[in-house]
Amino acid sequence: MASSRLSLIALGVGAYTAFAVGTFPASVAARLFAPDAVALAGVTGTVWRGSAAFGGASGLTLSDIRWRIQPVQLLIGRLSLDLDARLGDGFIRTGMTVSGSRMRFDGLRAAVSLAAVSHLLPADASGNASVELEILELVDGWPVQASGTMRLASLASQPWIPVPGITTLQFGNFIARISTGDDQVVAVVNDEGGPLELEGSARLIPDRRYRLEARVKARADASQALAQGLTFMAPATGGGYHSIALEGQL
Repeated sequence: MASSRLSLIALGVGAYTAFAVGTFPASVAARLFAPDAVALAGVTGTVWRGSAAFGGASGLTLSDIRWRIQPVQLLIGRLSLDLDARLGDGFIRTGMTVSGSRMRFDGLRAAVSLAAVSHLLPADASGNASVELEILELVDGWPVQASGTMRLASLASQPWIPVPGITTLQFGNFIARISTGDDQVVAVVNDEGGPLELEGSARLIPDRRYRLEARVKARADASQALAQGLTFMAPATGGGYHSIALEGQL
């Protein structure tokens, strides 16, 4: 009888705690618990279901952010939520789970113009990017598992070497098919039409190492500036292809 009474008391306390936390204002929680690297503004709603007008972290800026936390996962030490936000002139939607240094995204969908995220890119580029990942898992910020596709459409950039009268190089459309195997995240990249013919791969290896390999070739309708730029990068081999290989550690 005593144990039943204690169980009822514990259930009541648990229900009250869940209700109290669930109605806790998200704006207060953001001030108290958000990491220093994360900035949020215009926060409304509750901890479980809230929104923010703007948010930023590591140079990435989002707007019209909405989230819904799954409280059951907190019982096993995981923060699990559904996230929906505007990313520049595009969007991002994903399920997200955080546990210690491990972060997992499920059903990640995103699209954005390269111009809107130009500050994150190593070089000036234009075009549109879209991502569809069934899973993306990071440990200490490094991808250890991924599956899905990434596309670049109408990719263009400034010329690699100055060419009189040429301000933009057109490359075309590309797709990367991403998978995981042998402790590596591998992206197999091919063109989907355009001035640049490409086949290659990118590998992310443990210890934050990467390896890039590609064969590229300017198609007959490509600009002379593109063909010259490829020759400048690497001499042509059999069939007019230029081989590129890069590796290093981040």
